[in-house]
Amino acid sequence: VSGDGSVVISLPMTRLDMASMLGARHETVYRTFADLVSDNVLSLSGQTVMIPDMRRLVSELDSADI
Repeated sequence: VSGDGSVVISLPMTRLDMASMLGARHETVYRTFADLVSDNVLSLSGQTVMIPDMRRLVSELDSADI
């Protein structure tokens, strides 16, 4: 957790690895990340994910049709 309350996560795996681990298609993982970035719920930089508001992320995922 950074000083401003945002959560920063380093993901040492590709989206393909994540999809395989989750039992999902890599297109689904890619689309989900793209939608969350587009909605300003999180940002990506290489293998680093920044979540400025964890409550908003949880809310978005709870209401998602994945």
